[in-house]
Amino acid sequence: MTSSPGGQPPTSQRVDRRMGARKPPAVDRRMARVATPEDKRRRLYFIGLVVALVALIGAIGGYGYYQEFVAPTKVLAVRVDDVSHDQGDIVTRLRVQQAAAVALGELFDYGREPFEVIQEVAEAEIVRRAAPVFNIRVTEEDIDGLLRQRFLPRVPAGQEFPPGQLEREYNENYGNFLERSHLSHAEYSSLIEEEIYRGMIRSELGNLIPDVGEQVEVQWVRLLSLIDPEVINNPGPNAIEIRRRLLVEDFGAVAREVSRDQGYADSTGYVGWVPEGAFPHLDVVLFGNEDKAPLPLEEISEPVHSLEGVFILRVIGGPEERQVSGLMREALKDTALEEWMAEQIILGTEEGWLEINNSSELYSWVVDQVRKARPNVTPPAVGQGSPLG
Repeated sequence: MTSSPGGQPPTSQRVDRRMGARKPPAVDRRMARVATPEDKRRRLYFIGLVVALVALIGAIGGYGYYQEFVAPTKVLAVRVDDVSHDQGDIVTRLRVQQAAAVALGELFDYGREPFEVIQEVAEAEIVRRAAPVFNIRVTEEDIDGLLRQRFLPRVPAGQEFPPGQLEREYNENYGNFLERSHLSHAEYSSLIEEEIYRGMIRSELGNLIPDVGEQVEVQWVRLLSLIDPEVINNPGPNAIEIRRRLLVEDFGAVAREVSRDQGYADSTGYVGWVPEGAFPHLDVVLFGNEDKAPLPLEEISEPVHSLEGVFILRVIGGPEERQVSGLMREALKDTALEEWMAEQIILGTEEGWLEINNSSELYSWVVDQVRKARPNVTPPAVGQGSPLG
């Protein structure tokens, strides 16, 4: 055997001995440990724990989503006989009204509209329920007629249009409105149907109004309600200050300057002959009751606050029996419908065919859902009217 210099074994032998004595690499020991049954059990247990934790988090999130977005939609809002509307229906209707208001450049009142829409839905179903009693029925022709009244272009006297042009313009006007307001034809037709039914019952109740009644001749100054946004944002002279002026200045001149009428009075505040019931919020002042005498002739009343505005009144004639004017008959029809509706709500609640659910918690939830859905659309040009009214 040949030795290397210095008496050491050959290089090949030293390498062989080192190779034979070398320990397995550390990575091999780790791989061996992973492969043990105990490690497999621990790994499966850990994976199961993670999966269970993820499932629990998902369940909590799903329950929260259900509680926040799904469960409230199923809560009853209005029931008339076997026709029910849940809170989801209320949100949908409000979103429709909100989209239409924004598209038409009108103010959507988040404080008032959500509160009133449940009442509107209840009243719409009450009107439909009562329709057979009044022997009335809304047809597709009725709905189409009102749609054309609102969207068909006005034709100046003596002017002629090519065949089919008016129809094309009607379809374009109506289609543009539906697009801007995010409404379908079915949704808007349903609102139109409600409006027609309400108008038909109002007319039927109007037939019961006497042609002659006791009336007083009235002059007034009407100011906006204190809760009107215009007053809140830009308060002017208050009713007390205006009444002081009326005591020493010409009534008509002051009315011409400050009065904000709704179509009943002329520029001087002259309303004319007013029957009892035409303006129920003013009846006690104008006609008195068992506890209070009516306003004396030519005296200026204290301000009368109501949802319709703030009124300062002067009686300049009567009382006397007179023929009811066309304008006052329309006001009496409004009163008759309001009184009939109030009676139906009381009757329905007592008899069990009417149920209205509008708690403060549901109201807050509805408002929140409607705010989240506010459409981002460009309002039309100033001056465009609303087909919703």
